[in-house]
Amino acid sequence: MPLYSQKVVKSKYKSYHTFMSKRISYKNKKIKNILDHNERIVKIQWDSKSTYIDVFISIQIYFICCIEERDEILNYPVMLDEDIQFRVYKSSFKPLPLECEFKDSEFAAYIRNLEGRYDIDISGDTLIIDVIGFLIINMMAERCIVLKENKNININELGLKQVAISGEDAPKDVKGYLNNLEGILKIVSKRIDELEEENSFLKDEVKKLQMELDKRNIEYNDIKRKDESVMGEYKRLIEKLKDMEDKYLKEQKRANVLEVENSRNLDELKKLRKENSDLLAKIEKDKVTIKDKFKRFISSV
Repeated sequence: MPLYSQKVVKSKYKSYHTFMSKRISYKNKKIKNILDHNERIVKIQWDSKSTYIDVFISIQIYFICCIEERDEILNYPVMLDEDIQFRVYKSSFKPLPLECEFKDSEFAAYIRNLEGRYDIDISGDTLIIDVIGFLIINMMAERCIVLKENKNININELGLKQVAISGEDAPKDVKGYLNNLEGILKIVSKRIDELEEENSFLKDEVKKLQMELDKRNIEYNDIKRKDESVMGEYKRLIEKLKDMEDKYLKEQKRANVLEVENSRNLDELKKLRKENSDLLAKIEKDKVTIKDKFKRFISSV
């Protein structure tokens, strides 16, 4: 006959999920900020089959959205109700339960570390909401401690590892043992819950740091690409500048040659002009008019 019974977790499913991902568009408006937000589980139900369990979750989201509209800043309170369904297969439970146990077992489903993440896209007119957390499903089983009559058992030799105890003088020992066992179980369960909560928090912190690191890596890669583009443009301009410098030096040499040649031609031109001037002067000096020539002819006759 059962003397003591309790519900224990026989198998468990625990995984990090994005319960909802939603985009809200505000046309011709500018989203400035999310002033406050709150997310809560309104209802969680489940339906178990032989190879899977369907979980139905109702989430309520409340937030205050700060929007710029017609050069005026306005605050809009928003309430959203979302119904979500998840299907979790038997193979995802640890330790793996039997099919017959899975179908007929009692389950307990709950969500831990529910968190809403809000982001505004680069255009400023779309709000992105992600609701994340841990989905935990426990497959429960009833555990009993049964007393059986066995006169050969020496009560004084009972240890903590024994479960079945018997004898007429044992009720006090049994009660003390069970109370002690129940107290230890509560302490251990509480400690396990604390460790799971701490572990979940640390995982969230690791995830946040990983997301921050990914963001920094993206920014670094963008800056690196821009720097590479600028360096490529810089090298191209340097090459172009060198080509222009070579062309300038060639043109400068050519100009120097032309300048020397022009200087020589100017000297030659000056010389020719002087010779021409002297020749004109001599011609002018030796010039005899027709009248003088006629007079000379008459005189000679």
